[in-house]
Amino acid sequence: MAPVSIKSVLISESVDPCCKKILEENGIRVTEKPNMKKDDLIAEIKDYDGLVVRSATKVTADVINAASNLKIVGRAGTGVDNVDVDAATKKGIIVMNTPSGNTISAAELTCALLMSLSRHVPQAVMSMKAGNWDRKKFMGAELYGKTLGILGLGRIGKEVATRMQSFGMKTIGYDPITPPEVSASWGVEQMSLDQLWPQCDYITVHTPLMPSTAGLLNDESFAKCKKGVKVVNCARGGIIDEAALLRALESGQCGGAGLDVFVEEPPKNRSLVDHPNVISCPHLGASTKEAQARCGQDIALQIVDMVKGKSLVGAVTRFANHFTSDYFQFCFSEEHMSNLVHVMMAALKMTAVLEDAQEKITKSSQVKTVNVRANEWRASVDTDIYYIIPP
Repeated sequence: MAPVSIKSVLISESVDPCCKKILEENGIRVTEKPNMKKDDLIAEIKDYDGLVVRSATKVTADVINAASNLKIVGRAGTGVDNVDVDAATKKGIIVMNTPSGNTISAAELTCALLMSLSRHVPQAVMSMKAGNWDRKKFMGAELYGKTLGILGLGRIGKEVATRMQSFGMKTIGYDPITPPEVSASWGVEQMSLDQLWPQCDYITVHTPLMPSTAGLLNDESFAKCKKGVKVVNCARGGIIDEAALLRALESGQCGGAGLDVFVEEPPKNRSLVDHPNVISCPHLGASTKEAQARCGQDIALQIVDMVKGKSLVGAVTRFANHFTSDYFQFCFSEEHMSNLVHVMMAALKMTAVLEDAQEKITKSSQVKTVNVRANEWRASVDTDIYYIIPP
């Protein structure tokens, strides 16, 4: 890919100091202004080529339209639902995230919530602090021999599976992209949602929030589950329908929920937070020193690589317009090869071309570029994961 000129970057939230250090070492001027209000960001953004955010900054269409020089929005984390990706696409602005930076931290928190649900740990702690000694009230259940349903078998879903297998749990899952033979290699049997619901003792979600996943657990799906099923959401608020979850908790159809995320954060409606069978956290999935250091480092290095024309990793900008160039390039490293190839195969319906690309990629650990003729696909490309760039 051709180098991209990035001379100045605004960091609008608290990001690990290594991010600024790496950018400045590569000749990029960095300004840190955390906790900016929307109007302040709109007034400020016109002076910068790049913007680095976490999850609090809302990069709306208004912000993007005010950014006359902006070329890159870097999200130091995974989800980009706080960025108007469509508005960025229309202006030719690249949006990228750090897809692997918080994987371990989010997986570990998921496991902690699963264990806490099984043994009522937070409730027992609060009871003790209130001066009580009530052993019978907090009778729990073993995880051993139970079935865990994992919705979304990407990086985090995989890490959760391998950890909970060590507790003797049976892991089953659903993912429209990850091939069944891939997830089977790390012990997860894939099946349809209708097959999955009635088998699960516990369900955890690890998908992005998009129209196809909003309300994935709802009244209908809860009705198909075992009575007393327990659910965990450390992904994005809204994947579990909050009103349906509350109804399931009140009826006993759902036996407990571990929630790190909410549709509205912080939640003004505290019905779920205050429910005795809900364990809630204030969006702590990536809140570890290690995850923040990785995310800060990753987003800085990805920007530097883009500036030097080396590669474009973690870009999520959507392209669904008419392409006129003869060729387009897909740039990625082997770390992301397997999922990327299958995503492209699903989105572009170009099995023969991409099988050949996969064969070439598996022979080398170097960054690869795959050229594909524009007339070999249609213009409805929307992978949500990787950026398509003219050569």
